[in-house]
Amino acid sequence: MVASGPMNETKQIQATCRVGVLAAGLLYCGGCFPWHAPESMPEFRDVEAARRAEAPALFLNLSNQGLGRVPASVATIDGLAKLSLRKNALEQADALTGIRGELRWLDLGQNRLTSLPAGVRALDRLTTLYLNDNQIQSLPPELGGLTQLRYLNLDRNRLASLPATIGKLVELRWLRLNGNQITSVPEDVARLDALERLYLRDNAIAEIPDELGSLRRLTDLDLAGNGFTNFPGVVMRLGGLERLNLEGNRVERLPDDLAALAGLKWLRLDRNPLSEEERQRIKRGLPNCTVIF
Repeated sequence: MVASGPMNETKQIQATCRVGVLAAGLLYCGGCFPWHAPESMPEFRDVEAARRAEAPALFLNLSNQGLGRVPASVATIDGLAKLSLRKNALEQADALTGIRGELRWLDLGQNRLTSLPAGVRALDRLTTLYLNDNQIQSLPPELGGLTQLRYLNLDRNRLASLPATIGKLVELRWLRLNGNQITSVPEDVARLDALERLYLRDNAIAEIPDELGSLRRLTDLDLAGNGFTNFPGVVMRLGGLERLNLEGNRVERLPDDLAALAGLKWLRLDRNPLSEEERQRIKRGLPNCTVIF
């Protein structure tokens, strides 16, 4: 599932789910999950109108307005809870420093950012942050200061690694890192006790550290399009895992004892060099799991 702009994300996610079900005959769409209606709040497309508004919480939507910089006056808006700057031409967003109130939701996707803006690092009340489809090459240690984040989308950047401080994001439920250049997953990810969904498809990862076996709440793990030649053994310890995607790797065989994978509901193994004998063994060993070869 490719992350989309969240302006109409509820409808888009539902539509993608329906496509996934029709196309694959499965109740899985690579990242869908029960989506609650967003908090209702007045939406503005103009900074000055938002400044004049008398609302305890408001949404400023500046997406797709051809902006080359963040208007400095954004930081003077009272009650700003949700801000979208998606699909502009931003190369920096430091004007976000000093935003009044408690900004909880920020979308900087589809811009030209090469690093995490300093202004974002100070927004320690954020619960949702979109940085997908930029040109970010590295993340600063200060990322760990965003301790209330529940959703972080870094899909399709240029990341080769993750900072150790990512382990400080203790409230994180959903971490998207698809389409980067990551070669290894730091052990610090194991500290994300609340993590439920981890997306690492289309990177250059060949193994997952054993420490990640402590992620008891993890239900979705996407490792498609990486460099795995062996089935990642850590998966055998992820007792809550329901959906696993290993499509497009070089795995020839799953572990002999498939009982530890009995909780899986969905397993994708297509574009791996599995023999017909091995496929039949997997089917017999996982009778309650939908397996795609």
